[in-house]
Amino acid sequence: MLIRSLRRNLAYTLLLISSVAIAQSGTPSNTAVEDKLAPIMLDDLHYYSVAHDKMKAFFITHFGATPMREQPTNPLHFIDFLAISPTQSTINLSPKGPFEGVRVGDPKRWEKQTVPPAAALPAMYGVHWIAFTTNSLAKSLATLEANGVSVASRSFKLPGQPMTRAAAVHTPDYNLIVLVERPDAKLNSAYAIDHVQLLVGSVNDNVKFYSEVFRGVVKSRNDQATLMEIGKHLFVLSEPAALGLERETVIKRDPTQFRSNIDHIGFLYADAIPAYENAVKLGYKFLLKPTLFNYFDKPTPYAFGILFSPDGLQCEMYTEVGRVGPRTMVAN
Repeated sequence: MLIRSLRRNLAYTLLLISSVAIAQSGTPSNTAVEDKLAPIMLDDLHYYSVAHDKMKAFFITHFGATPMREQPTNPLHFIDFLAISPTQSTINLSPKGPFEGVRVGDPKRWEKQTVPPAAALPAMYGVHWIAFTTNSLAKSLATLEANGVSVASRSFKLPGQPMTRAAAVHTPDYNLIVLVERPDAKLNSAYAIDHVQLLVGSVNDNVKFYSEVFRGVVKSRNDQATLMEIGKHLFVLSEPAALGLERETVIKRDPTQFRSNIDHIGFLYADAIPAYENAVKLGYKFLLKPTLFNYFDKPTPYAFGILFSPDGLQCEMYTEVGRVGPRTMVAN
């Protein structure tokens, strides 16, 4: 039994390494090419934070993030777009709202209780961590520690990957960034997004959601994790026990509270309407159908559609006129 388990975990690890290489290269899977309802890519991992300026400096200083510029048409000045690797999703940063120039349907949208950031906050369903690939864990840790980054764990256990070396550090608002050592990974930047870890109440419910709505493809399953490719990025789905958590201690996402974390994820489409209509046909409810976004009462290149995962994580379908791939314009 032990040998069988080790073989299964080794196979899972090798598959993840292979899938990481595909995701970092920006090469779409055959499914993504053929499926007209699939997004172009995951394009937005969006943090709201009370430590906005510190978070921006954290990613730029310690992980070599590149600030990206928007199109010249009515850019959104309350968002910082940071690219860790050129072919991947940006990490987007915003302070707590309200935002000047943005009209919201709910006037109480930002009347929330602010939960002060702390390392000991209970785990919450949604994005549990973002993992970055590094060629050398030892070198990365040494550099980060020398520059004052708080290390959460020097020997971090990844679900389903017991033989993969990893460590974890805290962002300024105590979110986790996990460093995953992949010595043979061909990186075109200091780091790249390795995977996004989702803490979910039910793996089956989330697999159904991400496969039906965002055309995610299951790459592998084991007792601790399900690996999915969604929008050319890798997602690992795990229930609490697989992450060493007790289910009764994990809290639900609370719309009446503001907690510094990844508030939502966004997927880019050339045209989001067919994917929206397909999801509606399958019975999914949207908070907002794909709708043109105005900023200071003037149109932007964006149209957003919003719905929620089974665990209440906000997910967006959106289009940006004139862009059908990763951001390429670097901010001055």
